[in-house]
Amino acid sequence: MAEMMTGASKAAVYARRAAIYAVTRKVVQNPKNLPLDTTLLHLVVASLAETRLGNVELADKHFTGLLQLLRLRNGLRTFQEIGLHLGLGMLHAFLVGQVPLFRTRGEILDALGRMRLPRARRPVPRSIRRYFEPFCFTGAHLGNLHLLNMIMAAEPAGFMDRLVYNITGSGERLTPVAMTFMIGQSAVEVREWFGPDPLVRSWETIEFVRLLAHAIVSREATARAMSGWLTGAGSADVDLEALKAEILDEWDMSQALGGLMH
Repeated sequence: MAEMMTGASKAAVYARRAAIYAVTRKVVQNPKNLPLDTTLLHLVVASLAETRLGNVELADKHFTGLLQLLRLRNGLRTFQEIGLHLGLGMLHAFLVGQVPLFRTRGEILDALGRMRLPRARRPVPRSIRRYFEPFCFTGAHLGNLHLLNMIMAAEPAGFMDRLVYNITGSGERLTPVAMTFMIGQSAVEVREWFGPDPLVRSWETIEFVRLLAHAIVSREATARAMSGWLTGAGSADVDLEALKAEILDEWDMSQALGGLMH
């Protein structure tokens, strides 16, 4: 999986793909012999390999299988049941493959309509404040992560404690994919999402992370505003309607470019 997520040579990608398919054929012959986690790992590596090699249609089939297995198992709650590295690998595959998790324009419009930005100010603990500075490598990612939590999950209780735990000792090694994993774990803890009138669902959370990451204005200006809000060094002014419009534009563009539909 590490080879697929880095700049490994095409020769290495071909070799890893061949090994994965050899094991996968054995799974198909006797699926009871292999745990589900291992099957998920094989699909992740296969989807990343085919994406790297430009085989979009085949990668799409692997993504479809991966999503179906996750939904059959426990949806995104699976991320709380599997190891960190496999979870990061799956999210990396979704982001690299630009897999849209909203299936229709109506779904994303409904989700955008539910987005609210709480006004309560929750300053970042001094122990990790430096990681949120606007010009810090992780500042924009953490600002976006906090913003998405505030909008979509009303920031679940204990989120900041988890953030402190994950950041401590990591520093500059934190990556956008790790941020996505953290918001995905927070997402599944919001009970209201499974009620009769849910907030943004956990599958949609991952899609919002991807869309926001591609948003030209929001990626920088909004993250700077949130970093300033969190550290007490700037304004908390965030134009939520403009953010919604930008996310919708990004989704429309991904569909126009032939985004995958699952």
